[in-house]
Amino acid sequence: MGLFSKKRSNASEPRKSLEDIVWRPERVVAPIDHEMGWEYLYFAAELARGLSDNKGAFDEMMSTTLAGGAQVSAQPFEEIQQMMEELSSTVGFIEEIFSPANMVKGFGEPGVQGNETSISHLSCEIVGVYAELIAISRLLKSRNYGAFQAVAGEVASMSYTPLKEIRDFSDLASTSFQKAMGEVRQGITPKEPLTLTLKITMDDEVVERLSRSLNQLRG
Repeated sequence: MGLFSKKRSNASEPRKSLEDIVWRPERVVAPIDHEMGWEYLYFAAELARGLSDNKGAFDEMMSTTLAGGAQVSAQPFEEIQQMMEELSSTVGFIEEIFSPANMVKGFGEPGVQGNETSISHLSCEIVGVYAELIAISRLLKSRNYGAFQAVAGEVASMSYTPLKEIRDFSDLASTSFQKAMGEVRQGITPKEPLTLTLKITMDDEVVERLSRSLNQLRG
């Protein structure tokens, strides 16, 4: 069964919703100002702040190794399969976050000012995806799956590209939004249009290879 399967290995365990994984910051930070284009600057700042809050978790996940003496999982196939499905559903939330309807909630209709709370929530949705990918990968790297250990490690590493793409998106948003809004506030038409698009890359060939390996080990 591939990473993009919709079936869960445990039907009694409900799939997480986007709201379940939204990042909850420890403090609320208001926009610096409410001048033209403040919504974009606030979104970029809140996204960068959330990712920064998760740097420790990311570094810990990357350095996580299997602890000596860890008990072997009783259901390695089922657990890894479930983690694959959770990676898939978590990545899938990006499309939901960047849907036109969700964007309008935060940034408002054309000509209408955005909403602080909704913009902050929008950035926290992206950070939530980031944090959830980290958590899933850390579990895969820290648990003892016996003969399935190598496959579990490869599944964990599949989050690395999406995690980097989210960080790169945040960096680009911070620099491009500041530049564009600086020009707009000076009465200059921005040379480059603002874009709010985050594309997540998952290698289908790798997914299929890992799915085959997992099933072959199961026998």
